[in-house]
Amino acid sequence: MPFFEIDGIPVHVIQESSVKVDSEINIKSTPLHSNPQEKSFLHFYNAGYSGKSFQIEILVRKDEYHNNKNVKQELESWLEDGSVHTIVTDAVDITNGEYIITSCSSSQDYLDESKWSLSFSQYWTQENYGGVEDNNSTGKDTSNETSNAYILANCPVPLTPTSNSTECVSALQTLLKQAGYYLFHEGKYLEVDGVYSDKVVLAVSLLQKDYQKEFNLTVNGLFDNQTRNCLLQII
Repeated sequence: MPFFEIDGIPVHVIQESSVKVDSEINIKSTPLHSNPQEKSFLHFYNAGYSGKSFQIEILVRKDEYHNNKNVKQELESWLEDGSVHTIVTDAVDITNGEYIITSCSSSQDYLDESKWSLSFSQYWTQENYGGVEDNNSTGKDTSNETSNAYILANCPVPLTPTSNSTECVSALQTLLKQAGYYLFHEGKYLEVDGVYSDKVVLAVSLLQKDYQKEFNLTVNGLFDNQTRNCLLQII
């Protein structure tokens, strides 16, 4: 079985157990706003890779100590504190790095040993996907939504067909997609190209029409400050 260390503590992986590894992909859905008069369909999209998760089973002796710490007591405390743990292993499919324990339980005793089942999820911060640090973050984020929202929140407005900021328009197109407004036109999938085309004007107009009363929006296809506040709140 592979070598495992959790926070520098060697653990004994049960030889008969299998190490199950999943690559987490964050799939989200949003209503497709193509024509308000027609039935609304759901649009599913990949909101980003969110790291790996894996499960292992280990045996722990009741009197097992490492660096003057009782290993069994350490295991019992890890789930409660919700802290980040460093995994070092030679398992092929598991990336060495920081993980959060999502479940930790003992299922049966073997004389002076306990069998423990542990589930880990990769600690996935904004740094992993190039986002912006958020002091309120739980430490795990699943997409680049935060970075696009941050870019758009700091863009000069209004954005119009004459805007030459490719980064700002690309962020707008991406967030409009996630809100279900910039997806298809005449049967063709709309690309994020940083150009404030007539398709963007139409998408912004549909957004403004849907939320006109709630956010006091003017339906003109121009991305002003009120429309930005609306979009950032609904995504």
